[in-house]
Amino acid sequence: MMNYKYEIKPKELFPTSVFPPQFAKLYEYIRYIPDDQEADYNYIERELMQAANAIKMDPNVLMPLDWMNYKAVP
Repeated sequence: MMNYKYEIKPKELFPTSVFPPQFAKLYEYIRYIPDDQEADYNYIERELMQAANAIKMDPNVLMPLDWMNYKAVP
């Protein structure tokens, strides 16, 4: 099962006939982030916003992303 999960292509999981192309792009990006590296949340946010714009989602219904309200603990 693990091998199957790694072999499946992002475009198979997120066909562009159903999902904006940014979904497959983000899946690929997130899949290969090294364990010791933090994700580029600005990049992820930009891609999600582009996906929302591509499907003409009303910006008034967008919920804040988790990391937008993140406060580092000293």
